[in-house]
Amino acid sequence: MQSAFAHRCGGRLRPAAGITCFVGASGLFAAGGLVAGGLAAGTILLGCALLARWVETVDRRTHATVALGLWLVVLGGSLSVGLGRSAASVAFQGEAELVHAVVGVALAGIVTTVYLAFREYGSSSRVPPSDDILETGPEY
Repeated sequence: MQSAFAHRCGGRLRPAAGITCFVGASGLFAAGGLVAGGLAAGTILLGCALLARWVETVDRRTHATVALGLWLVVLGGSLSVGLGRSAASVAFQGEAELVHAVVGVALAGIVTTVYLAFREYGSSSRVPPSDDILETGPEY
């Protein structure tokens, strides 16, 4: 039995936790080292699992809207990092955190888009070919 909090926030909690895992993995990967790399890989897998569980609970339209929204956030974040670097000759305050956030959202966008592709590929709403097309001749 789910608690009232989990029931009310379950739709938003899993993708938020998944994106947080991706941002954390970006920070761990930037730290370098074998242990940090292993922790980053494990954190990425956890983020993928959280997003996979969330994908099962939403319809296709919501899934596609969220995937598009994530890519728009990545585009905006990338532009802000680029504009911040061109405006200042040195790294601006909070640049590393912004880069980790953009990388985290980019990973979430990639995972969400891949899940959407597999979902569309495996959908059962395909239209079977009609025999009328094979029986009639070409129309010129």
